[in-house]
Amino acid sequence: MMKKISGTLTLLIALFCFSFQMNETDLAHWDKKIKLNWDDYKGKFNEKDTLPVKSFVLLDFQYQIKGDSLLMTLRNVLVRKNSWLNPNVKSKELLANEQAYFDIAEIHTRRMRKLLYTGKIPYNAANVTVSSYYRTTIKDRNYEQAKFRNETNYGKNKVKLTEWQAKIKKELLELDQWNGEKVHIKLIR
Repeated sequence: MMKKISGTLTLLIALFCFSFQMNETDLAHWDKKIKLNWDDYKGKFNEKDTLPVKSFVLLDFQYQIKGDSLLMTLRNVLVRKNSWLNPNVKSKELLANEQAYFDIAEIHTRRMRKLLYTGKIPYNAANVTVSSYYRTTIKDRNYEQAKFRNETNYGKNKVKLTEWQAKIKKELLELDQWNGEKVHIKLIR
């Protein structure tokens, strides 16, 4: 039964990942040394859309179980071809807002890495556990990003944006040991 669940989950994850048909040039990886710029927004703006910008951010992950180990690549990426900007509202505040939005996603990616390393993951429930951690991470990330959008109003509320930037900087520093895409965990038998 477990092999069937594992195979089904692996297939669903593979289908999800390949449905985007991305290559590395389509992705901007989160990097503390490289900030987003407007050239990262390659998607087409729809005149009917009321949003000033759309940052299409994914928590991209692939994993496999080898012996008693869970080997995973877990990374926070912006999909360039699905991210767009209304060219009439381009501003440095809006770009700073989108960087903060991307940084929030990185915070949640690091929290998932921390959870993976500090949690006890049973060998016979590794697929279910990883899927649960992923769903929780995405739910929490989406909630925090929505709160951020609501409070900052896409960078128009500069006071709130500055407050969020300070909070984000502090959290990234606190979670710095969970930086890095590769995860290697010994599973519990």
